[in-house]
Parts: sequence; structure tokens; C-alpha cells
Amino acid sequence: MRASLHLFTLLLLFALRADAVPPTLNYAGQVAVNGQAFDGQGLFKFALVNPDGNASYWSNDGTSAEGSEPQDSVSVAVNGGLYSILLGNSAIPGMSALDPSIFQQQPNLRLRVWFNDGVNGFQQLSPDRPFASVPYALTAGDVSDSSISLNRLSPEVLGALNILPSISTQPFARYDPLTQTARIEALARGHNLIYQWLKNGEAIADTNAPILELSDPVLDDNTTYSLLVSNSIGQATSNALTLRQAVGVPPSEMPELGLIGHWTFEEGVGTQAHDVSGNRRHATLTNMDESAAWVSGALGTALHFDGTNDNLAIPVINGEMKTLALWLQPDQGTGVRPVISVGNMSRI
Repeated sequence: MRASLHLFTLLLLFALRADAVPPTLNYAGQVAVNGQAFDGQGLFKFALVNPDGNASYWSNDGTSAEGSEPQDSVSVAVNGGLYSILLGNSAIPGMSALDPSIFQQQPNLRLRVWFNDGVNGFQQLSPDRPFASVPYALTAGDVSDSSISLNRLSPEVLGALNILPSISTQPFARYDPLTQTARIEALARGHNLIYQWLKNGEAIADTNAPILELSDPVLDDNTTYSLLVSNSIGQATSNALTLRQAVGVPPSEMPELGLIGHWTFEEGVGTQAHDVSGNRRHATLTNMDESAAWVSGALGTALHFDGTNDNLAIPVINGEMKTLALWLQPDQGTGVRPVISVGNMSRI
């Protein structure tokens, strides 16, 4: 397991009134396992240590010494990698009370965290995290309704918490010539995200996931796709891309004056040979075993015909064919072996 701690102190709330509840530290963090945000119930251990990490001043169960791992743990719900807990809230099983004077006596404390995903055992998350700000005191009367809503936090804090929507990985696309489908993916950060794919800036119906699947798409540069992510706090839009940028797309279809069809056989897989003349006269492999049909050619890939019933069917071309050019390497053999037939015409 490779766990990482991405987020540290959100707010430090100390109640100093005599009739108030014991002082607590409201801590929010984020944890990932093998690069993926963890979801579920996680076990945590916490300790406040000095900058060198060799002295303990508090731990969730009071057993940490010289920066060592506490014996008992605290169970915390983790959603999309995010979790929060009131450190020092003794009402939580496995949590000991917190003395706020620690921060006055030791202004450079670090928070050390251990995490167990329930599979790989406890791992110490590194590095130890310094607190983002000097602790300060609040009384119950300082916060209306004893709550702090998201709209009272600054954009900087929201961004640090990964609550604001953002695009973490820009869209990338793959094209499968075998199924003639395209797949566009993007990754985003944020809390309770809503996904919406856009085509030329307009929403595509029923496309509300990080992955967009397209069947038999037009492979040109005139159509752009982008991803819009949003939540109650804001929104973010990815860069736009065209399917010409997709991995696996055949050579660009640029019509050439006077060219009827051009088949390069650069696909290397599938049952279709694309016409790259721009006229979209894509040819179909018929009676051919794909695993044996695609072979290496003089340049790139080529097609191998078994001489029995293999053929490449090209859509009807109206009008008189003026010129035909092809490159072939015949196998050794005897007799007449037709190469091309056009309608009812004699084979060439």
C-alpha cells in the first residue's frame, strides 16, 4: 500500500469559556491508496510531535512517546478520499482530550498520522504536517448556529480542500478502428461533482460521467468535445479536443483533386480499410481471417490474400475509372490469378 496525506488543518476551534465543551481541533484531511482516493471506513492514529518527530506532546489515546505510533485507533468515515474529525473530542471512541496550552508551549508542532485501509495494516503518512495557521480562540457566541458553511470560506481554502471543481487531467481520446467507436476521458477534482460533456460548446444529452463513448463518429477537426464539471460552489471546463487528436485514428481524410480512393492499409487490425482520399469509400475485408490478413509491408502494414476466396470489397464507384495503381508481392505459383474485378468486367 502506498498512502499519501494531501490535506492538513482546516480550522482550529478552541472553546475557552468555563461552561463550554472541552477544546477540540477540527481537522480535515484527504487520503489515497495507490494513487486512488480511498472510500469507506478507515482507521486512523494521530499524534502531535516536534519538528524533528522525536517528541510526542499528544496522541489520540495518550500512548505515543518520542513520536511513536499510538496503540489505539479511531474509526473515521472517508468519502472520495476526504475525511474530517474533531481531535481532542473524548466522546469519540479512542480519542483523548486535547490541552490547548500545548500550542502555546510548542508553537511549531507537527501532526503525525497513521492510516489503515483495512487491508494493508497501519502505515505512517509522510511528511508530518505543520499547522497552516496559529491556533486561535472562539467562543460559542462567535459562530452563529454553531456552524461554518462553505460560502464563508475563501476560494483559496476551498481550492486547498479540493472542494472547488477543477480539471486534474485534460481530455484524451482513443479510437478503435475495429469497432469504429471513440472513447474520451477526463479527470476532475471536487466535492459532489456533476459531469456534463459538451459538443461544440453545447451539452450532449445523457453524458454525465467522466467517460464519453461515441459510436461511428466523424473523424474531423470541425467538432470539438470538452467536459464541464460543477457543484454548488462553482464550475470548471476542460480544454476542447477533436477526434483527429485521438489515439488510433487513421490518416487524415483530406480530399485530393481527382483522387477517387486511396487505401493505405495502415490500420493493421479490424475488418475495414479506410479510404484516406477524403471520399470515405472505406473497404471491407471479406472472407478474411484478421489474424492472418494484416501483415508487414514494404512500408507499414499490408493485406495478405489466401488466393482462394479472400477479397476486399470497395463501395460502388460511379463513372469511368481512369487510372489504377497498386503495389503487390505475389506468392510463387502458376496459372492465372486474378487480382482485381470491377463489376462484371474481366478480372485484371
